[in-house]
Amino acid sequence: MHQWSDTQLGDTKIHYLCKENSLYSYPHLRKIYNIRVNKEDDFLTTTEFHPTLGSTIDNNFRPENLTLVKGRYEPEPQVPVDATQYPYSANGVVITEFDDAGKTSKIYCSGTLVGPYHILMDIHSLCNPSKRDCFHKTMNISDDCLPTKITFIPGLNQDDKPYGVACGLMIKFAYRKNIIEPVLHDTAMILLDRPIGEQTGWLGLYYNPAGAELKKTVHVTGYQSQIDNIQSTIMTTLSSKVTIGESDLNKIKHHLNATECQSGATLWIEHQQKYYAIGVNYYFSTTMERARSPDCDGFKWKNEGTHSTRITYESFSKLFQWMTTPYITAI
Repeated sequence: MHQWSDTQLGDTKIHYLCKENSLYSYPHLRKIYNIRVNKEDDFLTTTEFHPTLGSTIDNNFRPENLTLVKGRYEPEPQVPVDATQYPYSANGVVITEFDDAGKTSKIYCSGTLVGPYHILMDIHSLCNPSKRDCFHKTMNISDDCLPTKITFIPGLNQDDKPYGVACGLMIKFAYRKNIIEPVLHDTAMILLDRPIGEQTGWLGLYYNPAGAELKKTVHVTGYQSQIDNIQSTIMTTLSSKVTIGESDLNKIKHHLNATECQSGATLWIEHQQKYYAIGVNYYFSTTMERARSPDCDGFKWKNEGTHSTRITYESFSKLFQWMTTPYITAI
């Protein structure tokens, strides 16, 4: 029995990035992939995929050394990782393009493959920054708020693109107007023009009503950059413990010093040598506090940590439906 009640997400909305009738030319959209729900004890997972035997995570790239400072776990700095090693290879840069009064603007964020051509990320990173208030205040998302083009580059490492690029065909997200707390519903899925996950591998989804995943080390993988300028294309990973007392059914509080470009990246864990997404990185929260040091007069920024939108039972079910329904049969 679930220990918490789930929040209603609303109906699925689809934003097309191509002409709808052109979707018939993509055979992978009608293919049924072997993605299933696995039930173990009280938790649910979906099938994850290792691209090749022996390409899994290397212990040299696992920053597990955490230090307990004043009752909270502080993470190590961003650690460079091998972008061609699974599960890092399932992560990549998402480049969104918007039409701003006839001019094209680009935003850089992160996303993670959770299926052969399915990217899990947050919906707010897919909104035009100039119109993002509509999301944060009411979650009223119109088509003109969403991108005209999406490019995904998995495993990007400096100028090397080992898996090439893929383009978005459509965005799926759960839509309901006037949601009081959009952070509870900040998930979306991009469907790509080719099953690039067959090369990179993909993470499974993970849902546990008892919150057992909160006792594990959590990771966010991406790039240290700002949303409008990707300064670094070296893939890095952050690791942290979860602030359990401030986490609940809908959000996960941790202390990962993520950059803007890492918004949209999944919060993932290792479980029995498999890798699962448990949430989507949402925002970096800071507050201003009065500096008490005699050598420092005025204010300083205090790191309040980062929240991630947690995968609930309902979002797990909706994401699984989006991944396993052949799209061509629906049009």
